Amino acid sequence: MSASLKAIFLSEFILVFAMIAGIVPQEFAYLILVLLAVSFVKLNILNSLKLFILSIPFFVALPMNTLSDSMSIWRILIVVLFLKAGASWLHSPAGLWSRCARLFNKRYFISWLHSPTVVRTMEPTRKLFLLTILFFIIAALSLISAQDIGAGIKKMLFLLNIFLLFPVVIFTIKKENNLLEILKAVLYSSVIIVFIGYFQFILTFFITLSQFWYFWTDNVIKAFYGQNLSHLLSYSNTWFSYYEALPPTLRMFSVLPDSHSFAMIVIISIPVILSLIFLSPLTCLPDRQASAKREEVRKKYLPLILMFFLLAIFFSGSRGAWVGSVFALMAGLFLFLSSSIKTKNNSKLEKVRLAILEFIKLLKSKVGFNFNTEHNSKYYSKLITFSVLLFFVLMPVSSLILKQNQEVQIVRSSISLSDGDRSKFSMLERAFSISDFDEISNKGRIQIWQETLTSIRERPLLGVGFGNFPLILGEKMSALKKGSSAHSIYFDIAAEIGIFGLVISLFLIAEILKTAYKLYFKMEKKYLKIFAGSFFVYFIWICAYSIFDVVIFNDKVLMMVVIIIGVLYSLDRITCNSHK
Repeated sequence: MSASLKAIFLSEFILVFAMIAGIVPQEFAYLILVLLAVSFVKLNILNSLKLFILSIPFFVALPMNTLSDSMSIWRILIVVLFLKAGASWLHSPAGLWSRCARLFNKRYFISWLHSPTVVRTMEPTRKLFLLTILFFIIAALSLISAQDIGAGIKKMLFLLNIFLLFPVVIFTIKKENNLLEILKAVLYSSVIIVFIGYFQFILTFFITLSQFWYFWTDNVIKAFYGQNLSHLLSYSNTWFSYYEALPPTLRMFSVLPDSHSFAMIVIISIPVILSLIFLSPLTCLPDRQASAKREEVRKKYLPLILMFFLLAIFFSGSRGAWVGSVFALMAGLFLFLSSSIKTKNNSKLEKVRLAILEFIKLLKSKVGFNFNTEHNSKYYSKLITFSVLLFFVLMPVSSLILKQNQEVQIVRSSISLSDGDRSKFSMLERAFSISDFDEISNKGRIQIWQETLTSIRERPLLGVGFGNFPLILGEKMSALKKGSSAHSIYFDIAAEIGIFGLVISLFLIAEILKTAYKLYFKMEKKYLKIFAGSFFVYFIWICAYSIFDVVIFNDKVLMMVVIIIGVLYSLDRITCNSHK
């Protein structure tokens, strides 16, 4: 990171901290906005994008104004970043007039369009772009049936605003060094988010949960999300897990407004950690001595960071995230079996037989995850699957830590409990409670699903209109601020914009997964292969998690997801063909 970039980021951090501490008023958000916007103009596009990614944990809300009561500064900064990328493209060596002249030259345009290189590198991106455009067209058509058209337009602008990051990432990553810089920026940003989450958790060992609640809503939430959400979360939030006889425990949520969003942003960041663990120290780095030193540090700390991330998913208390891990494990096994039979030219029946034999062999083998093997797709799929298995292995550790935190709460609140009551706490018990239909949270979710399905049957084509979901539950549109949703991204989309919108969304997900799957077998450098393969597995985790929630539409989560997808779609253009 350059000295100028460090200075800007440090200045932003100090100003945000001063706002949270109450040293400066909320109006200083405008100063942070100007600081970052001017920095984007002055810095090159790569450093501007890195600064944006690093700032994701610290984006603050502007004070109430005529346009919005809690508009975050990222809404403006993404537009500035997009315009910066566009200006960089126009001022590239080819030049604006040269590009226009070539486009109007029919012979050149046709030869360019049929170029194998263009078809090979642009086809996946073009498909993703067309599916996204089609989704927005269907969403716009759904407004015909909307009671509140303004809410639908507002939601569309929100999504379009964030999706502008995708072309920025694609344009910025032109070579492998650029990709490494973006991966590291994502790593630092996600580490900051998780570190703040652990700070929250440690804080509850020293202050009561009520003191934490009031401090976080009055200071942190107000700075990041505005006065209205601060007021709402002061009496209703999902920050704690409650038990029948025992005191509640904190559900780690960091700078996010809820623990579900936090879990999702942790999950989607793990492929970046895994890829950097296996980055060769000499990859595109001229200083071999410095590279070797960085490799030593990386090997020492990144596996530890990975374990802290996996533990953070447990500490989020999100049962949907825990259930999603089962789908991730199945995806890892699928990747392993695919790697085992990928190069064998056999009939479909024979491939199935070989896959079953490989799976049985994996179960029987005591060294099924021995990493001292040949560096091939089968080997990498074992590494990725092992990272998911590690999540299950760490469950007793997280349960023990949470139990210690609960003991502190028991002593602090002077609660008298029997030994039987003290032994009731179990994370495994909470995980299995997702199948308890009489549990309050599950009962409420099932009721919402039933009403949502009824609405889908009644309005299968256009839904109730994009951004109009509260009407299904008979609530006011202001309930959107309280998180009114179908508690399933798939039901939510189908209810708002109809069945065709859901189908396009599923095609969009399938296209991303297909691209990751193909890149996994195509990449030759191990850290790129690990990134593509782990993205495939952990994105399936995200998709499974989304069955139970809609938090992928949280601004910070969606920004991180779009950036990492942009990195994925950049791999094919920048990959080096040497074996590592």
